[in-house]
Amino acid sequence: MKSLRLLLLLAVLPVLAGCPGIYSEQPLGSEVAVLDPAKVDGYWLGRGGLGGARVLDGEKGLLAWWDAADFANSASDAAVQCDPPEKVGAAVFRRHPAGSWCDGCFFYFASTGDASDKPHFTDWALLSDAESIAVYFEFEEGVQERLKGLIDSGSLPGRIGDGGGVVLGPLSPEHHDILVSRETGVFKPRFWGIFLRLPPALDPCKKAGPAK
Repeated sequence: MKSLRLLLLLAVLPVLAGCPGIYSEQPLGSEVAVLDPAKVDGYWLGRGGLGGARVLDGEKGLLAWWDAADFANSASDAAVQCDPPEKVGAAVFRRHPAGSWCDGCFFYFASTGDASDKPHFTDWALLSDAESIAVYFEFEEGVQERLKGLIDSGSLPGRIGDGGGVVLGPLSPEHHDILVSRETGVFKPRFWGIFLRLPPALDPCKKAGPAK
């Protein structure tokens, strides 16, 4: 399989908000997702819209994403927003091999930021085995109960947080293997959507010149 450089969607991730997901003392992912602007920057077609992606720091996995066009709520001839807005959000991404999900694939996780006094929260991930396709997943209900079982058995490090939910401790690569394994039943996301990177010939902003 080709080496992976993904579109990585941004989200404002709540901390201990009660949504299906995983809380952890450190961001999920065994390594920083090094991003190649040549393979990530551009426009990605998803369900109902077009998104723009811009690598801000490839070595740190820092990426910005914005809604470039909303097909459902915009006129068919509406202009595509070719440059990110002034206050565009950004997130740092880490990754881990997908194991039994797909040979040569990686799961990518978004960090909630640098808040040292609160657990990180992850409620979605991206999976890809190609440079131009990303698949978005969400966690199923019941993930907290499955995590409790693995912590009780000593398979994963963790504790019960102030809100009563599981908070995973620092994870080694071997712990991540357990976390994403189909067999453990922990990582059972729901398929939500596929995102395709537009080739240069279909880039709606190509005539406007390179993004600044």
